[in-house]
Amino acid sequence: MTNNILQGPQYEWHSNGKLYSEATYENGNPVGVHTYWHETGDKDYIKKYNSKFELDTLEAYHKNGAVRRLEVYSAGKMVLGHVYDETGKELEYFPMLKMPSFPGGEQAMQSWLARNLTYPKTTRKDKAQGLVVVSFVVNEAGKITDAEAIKGVHPDADAEALRVINSMPLWEIGLLEGKPSKVRFTVPIRFSL
Repeated sequence: MTNNILQGPQYEWHSNGKLYSEATYENGNPVGVHTYWHETGDKDYIKKYNSKFELDTLEAYHKNGAVRRLEVYSAGKMVLGHVYDETGKELEYFPMLKMPSFPGGEQAMQSWLARNLTYPKTTRKDKAQGLVVVSFVVNEAGKITDAEAIKGVHPDADAEALRVINSMPLWEIGLLEGKPSKVRFTVPIRFSL
């Protein structure tokens, strides 16, 4: 990483010490073949990137090595998708990842935040303003967990941003390979005088 921009080969490991991912970046952009493995060491999936578009192809594998998913992209949009069971039988296609969503979507979330956020008096008195960036997880049940202010402007504004994020209603759950999955989000919350 150079100046907080991913550059060159990047590796991540599972908690058991086995390799989770191997990827390459140029100026923060994914390039080439990115490979991911299960905790067992078996190949999970491969994403192929080219310099012009985010994704070229995606191949995913069952633990027995059989292909479970093949997606082909053109100009950054999926043009062909197949899903297979462990025996190779083709199944009805479904997306690999369905992101969780706030009930009613992004606009509804922004409206909800505006209605529920209170500008702390101490923050106003100190004339502090700016963005508080909150990172949180939407778990498999749609509940907000693990919220943390990763960029703050004032201790009381940071605490208010965390309070409002933690009080959000249940989200529509995310799915990974058709199964409920937790997903980390980052939301900026503006405090302005």
